[in-house]
Amino acid sequence: MGTLGDVTATEALGVGLSLSILRAEHLQKTFGGSRAGAMASLRPSVVVVSLIAAVAVTALAALIPARRAVRLDLLESISAD
Repeated sequence: MGTLGDVTATEALGVGLSLSILRAEHLQKTFGGSRAGAMASLRPSVVVVSLIAAVAVTALAALIPARRAVRLDLLESISAD
């Protein structure tokens, strides 16, 4: 696709996973216990659904102002400035 939404969603996924791992390590150091259950699990279905949702929200966020801009009279908008 190559859209900004794809790039942003991928970056958000990386940041989210990194913070999740750091949080799990901090909790394990603070409270002790087994580290086996503290690490973040990565389920592919959640990743795919999250990426699709991020792209859909980005597309909707771009569509709403674009539809409004289509209805504006260009010459009237320019002369108003």
